[in-house]
Amino acid sequence: MSTPEGVAPINLPRGLRMQGRVLRFLSRRRAGTVKRIARSAPPNVRGRDMDPIIHLISVNSKKQKPVHMMTPPEARSAMELGFAILDQPPRAMASITEHDVPVEGGAIKAYVYRPKAEGTLPVVCFYHQGGCCIGSPRVVHSYCTQLAEEIPAVVVNVGYRRIPEHPFPTPLDDGLASYRWAREHAAEWGGDPDRMAVAGDSAGGLLSSYITHRIQDAGEKQPIGQLLIYPWLSLDQSYPSYSDLGTYFPLDTKTMEWFRSHAGSEDEKKYMHLSPVHRE
Repeated sequence: MSTPEGVAPINLPRGLRMQGRVLRFLSRRRAGTVKRIARSAPPNVRGRDMDPIIHLISVNSKKQKPVHMMTPPEARSAMELGFAILDQPPRAMASITEHDVPVEGGAIKAYVYRPKAEGTLPVVCFYHQGGCCIGSPRVVHSYCTQLAEEIPAVVVNVGYRRIPEHPFPTPLDDGLASYRWAREHAAEWGGDPDRMAVAGDSAGGLLSSYITHRIQDAGEKQPIGQLLIYPWLSLDQSYPSYSDLGTYFPLDTKTMEWFRSHAGSEDEKKYMHLSPVHRE
């Protein structure tokens, strides 16, 4: 089975492939070994130690150009390379198909993963991370195969349009349009339109939350669940996580401000779209 080009793995240079193998090997070692390589202990925040591998990556990342000093295209390339280095091999699927989803002003890509499971399955619409500015379906490809196999479910990996080229609320409205599109076509993939969920990490959590609110406003059937992985649910930077973790890789305060700077002006309506946690 061929993988659609939009989610096909990047062909890494040999040196970067080796880095990935080393990190995956170290992730199976004792924490003390990783600490010695990092030459420092992971920080302790409110009684909890940072994962040793994340700390090691954080230490090494200081040798690289930080995201907040990059242009969006540079940050997108860096993110795809970083995820390719660390990624696990994708799970084998019964099929992975590419689709054009109609949205206002054009079309976006979506990739549908059908696992090797019998019968009619629930459907999960997944939205990738990256502050609605970077990231792509490729960086969550392996994770979507894992999600599809483990649930099991038909997973729809959505390539929504990104800021700043497509200002808010375009990414959010693309998410909503893709959810409605998936509901209409679910049966074609052996999915159940009455058992649909939304999921996403970081900005993908924002899109997922936004979809449930808009669906509720429209009086439509709500998703049966949300999987929000470290979701970005507010522009407010006064939360303790900013003061406690604002200097740590990968989402330090300067990086979050960089994402926020591409979100545009902050009129009340737009603020509510980007801060669903404040909505009653």
